[in-house]
Amino acid sequence: MKSCEFCNEFSSYSNSRFGKIYKDEKIINRIIADSINFVVLPTIAQLVPNSYLVLPKKHYETYAQVPSEYYDELLSLVCKIERKLSKNVILFEHGAKSCTDSGCGIYHAHIHIVPINSDFEYSQLVGEDAKRENDFHKLMYSLRQSPNYIFYRDNNGNYFYNAFCEHNKAMFVSQYFRKWLHEKFHLNKSWNWNDYNFVEKGVLDAIENIK
Repeated sequence: MKSCEFCNEFSSYSNSRFGKIYKDEKIINRIIADSINFVVLPTIAQLVPNSYLVLPKKHYETYAQVPSEYYDELLSLVCKIERKLSKNVILFEHGAKSCTDSGCGIYHAHIHIVPINSDFEYSQLVGEDAKRENDFHKLMYSLRQSPNYIFYRDNNGNYFYNAFCEHNKAMFVSQYFRKWLHEKFHLNKSWNWNDYNFVEKGVLDAIENIK
């Protein structure tokens, strides 16, 4: 899709936002791992070192729209990255369709992999009324009809999820998870990935550290 920043990067790296910022770094692309249907990229604006995104190569707005027969492949790739990081990680996605005018402004499904300990209550991230699931297939089935949802997976493989409604709309703002990380860990840098129009050493490190 022409309007999708990720699709543009996959089809024409040198003309993409990332490619233009990092043009002098001799990077062919920022893909650090892939499978038949998915790729892994270092996150722009590394709030937590060695944070990554997992994306489908084909354009889907949310992971709940991705064909279920691809999920085992996805989970295998995520496990590969987790093993290379050799530490606890959390996963999260704000699955927002473009019709909701929510999410981070890029409507291409992406799961965040962030290496932190989940030593906090899930309700801090997804609300007291969040539902729990321990199987990714079942989680995605539950969210299949939702145009706007969030999910978080803790270090123990438990998934907690919520869907948009009027009383929890504060959780469904742009870059909600990034704002939460920024506040939770008192980070002395901008939470907004749009502010990072420069070469980040953290991104270069994340590319090298996972090889």
